[in-house]
Amino acid sequence: DILNEVIDAAAGSGPRLLFHQRLARGWKLIERDADLIRRALVLCADDLAMAPILAARTTAQSGAPLAGAALAGITALLGSPVMTQTHIASSWVVQARRNPAQALSRAIEEAGTAPGFIDRSAPDTDEIRARTLIEAARLPSDLEAVWREGETRGLVPGLPLALALLARRLDLPREGAVDLLMLGRLTGLIGHALDQAIGGSPIRTR
Repeated sequence: DILNEVIDAAAGSGPRLLFHQRLARGWKLIERDADLIRRALVLCADDLAMAPILAARTTAQSGAPLAGAALAGITALLGSPVMTQTHIASSWVVQARRNPAQALSRAIEEAGTAPGFIDRSAPDTDEIRARTLIEAARLPSDLEAVWREGETRGLVPGLPLALALLARRLDLPREGAVDLLMLGRLTGLIGHALDQAIGGSPIRTR
């Protein structure tokens, strides 16, 4: 019920199809591209970010309703690095696709890296998810050039960049990449909350 309400809020009311089909319909995508929405939701469902998971599990442990636990997790997600990077990458990709080399040079000069790319020494989960999504997306040449140019400079695409590229490939609304991250992660947080409520071990602060 929680997921149905949230999907309706994102995609508008309509036939109760599968989640990715409802989102594709609401965003006026062709049927073939609905599968890309499904892939993005699955790849966003869980990660190693502990704050949102801990928030959802702690709230569930307290006996709060499932919706409260999910909201606690999503609230913690709003301030997380992956959410911040997805916001930034979404805006940056719009500019970078016009001149990837120039946009990357400016970003590296100002910040040492470009929005949405990750450090090679970081855990490889984000890189695997990102490459999986990018390879499935069939990006047009201008968007393809953005992450390829980054790779030539030793940068590794992360999930925020992959979501930003996919959102532009599908011509989603301005916050489309953030919506995909939120909707996919909500499913994972509900899973954590259910697991905690059913049989999770007590959560103690240290």
